[in-house]
Amino acid sequence: MTPLEAYQMIHDIAQEYVDDSFFGIRIVESVLRFISKEEMKENLQDTLAHHLQFPDLVVGFDVVGQEDRGETLLFYLEEFLEFQMAVEEANTTFPFYFHGGESLFINTERDENLYDAMLLETKRIGHGYALRHHPLLLDMVKAKNVAIEICPISNQILELVDDFRNHPVATYISMDIPFVISYDDPFLFGYDSLAYDLVVGVYSWGLDLKGIKQILENSIRYSAFREDEKAVMMFRFDELFAEFVDRKVAEMQLGCQGLLACTSTTRSDSQVR
Repeated sequence: MTPLEAYQMIHDIAQEYVDDSFFGIRIVESVLRFISKEEMKENLQDTLAHHLQFPDLVVGFDVVGQEDRGETLLFYLEEFLEFQMAVEEANTTFPFYFHGGESLFINTERDENLYDAMLLETKRIGHGYALRHHPLLLDMVKAKNVAIEICPISNQILELVDDFRNHPVATYISMDIPFVISYDDPFLFGYDSLAYDLVVGVYSWGLDLKGIKQILENSIRYSAFREDEKAVMMFRFDELFAEFVDRKVAEMQLGCQGLLACTSTTRSDSQVR
């Protein structure tokens, strides 16, 4: 099966399930940061061809893999600039969604990927763990409204952080820098729900219901969907979230009523005795 045939199949299957709570699939193509410059050029050409064939499915490009061992974004700079020119000539829009700063090293060519990601106008930054060591970049990220993809459980598994309470997301929260929660590689890590990473936020970063709602809204706001699609999704999300809160409040009230009834019965029994 060719990539175009695979994309056609994904597109057709996704369309069967589109309703008022599932709005479709968007794919950010990626390659490992260990390939040659020529291979990068070929992959970028293929990616653009895929996007032109499926503009509402293939919507971005990323370079993944361990930054401390792979090539930097600067290594592929010429290929990226040529690609951006090709995108412009094709009269389309196709952004980068680069990984950057998934490292404990400071002021090396590895965490400098963060600078190059911003200069190449990335829409989001994957991980951004080392971002807190670069004040200028923090200001740039906030000014350009670039969201950080926070992957707490992945960061702990890969030994970037021991205690979730020491995660740099605390800096991003205090500076009002937008971020989203992701589970990075759930298949490799053996779990399949974003809820686990959200629970980390609740217990380690002091997120309340309002904070959780903000993060979930960010997942829409900084997604690769079109702005008109995001507006519809946000409206539907608000409805679903309100229903969720109402349901939980009703469950708590019912539980409290049951507890009061139980307490009242216990007191009556005590009086009889």
